[in-house]
Formats: sequence, structure tokens, C-alpha cells
Amino acid sequence: MTLFLDSSFLYSLLARRHSEVRALFFSSESKVTNDYVMKEMRRVLLSKGYSVPDIEAFFTFVRGRCRVLPSPSKARFASVRLTDRSDVPILLGAMDAKAILVTLDRRLARESQSYVQSVCLDPSG
Repeated sequence: MTLFLDSSFLYSLLARRHSEVRALFFSSESKVTNDYVMKEMRRVLLSKGYSVPDIEAFFTFVRGRCRVLPSPSKARFASVRLTDRSDVPILLGAMDAKAILVTLDRRLARESQSYVQSVCLDPSG
């Protein structure tokens, strides 16, 4: 089984707010993400005041347990219908990896069900 980790999952891992996220990240399951998620994480972390060295250290940590795939081409975006178009490269990444999409975003998990298996680890229920 392969798990595709989105940016909400990775941010929760960094913020250490969710024990299930940490347990899953350190599990023996194969994990992937893509360059789009990593770029999105960089923007979010910079906006939250993380330093570039801290961001790079986190990315090194993630790459130690998670394979980072290339971002899907924009030409493929039309093949997927999601409310938030910025989630399309995440869904395409999970599809390309034939992986289960793991997110903390309920809407993304729900909308992606017709394309891939997805799991929402939303701690609020």
C-alpha cells in the first residue's frame, strides 16, 4: 500500500498537533508526495514565519521517509473536477502513484473518492 501525503498532512506533522499523523508518517507504509505539495508547503511555512533553514531541514526530514514525485502537467488538469482547482495536482499525484490520498481536508477527501481511495484524518471528527 502506498500513501500520498498532501500539504495539510505535512503541516500537521510539522506542527505536531495530531498523533495519528505522526504514527502514520513513521509507519512502514510506502509514502509519496509531489513537488507541487512541497512548493505549497514552502509558501505556507514562509507565510507563517519559518526560516528557510528550518524549512529545508523539514524537507530533508520528509524526503528521508517519503518519495517526492514530479508535479503533474497542467495539460491534465481538465481530466479532474474538484471545487478547489489548487487541489487538482494533489489528486493527480495520488492517481499517478496509485496511492491512497491522506489529508486533513474533509472536502478534498470526499471529492476525490470518485478518483482514488482517500482518507481524512481530520482531528475534529
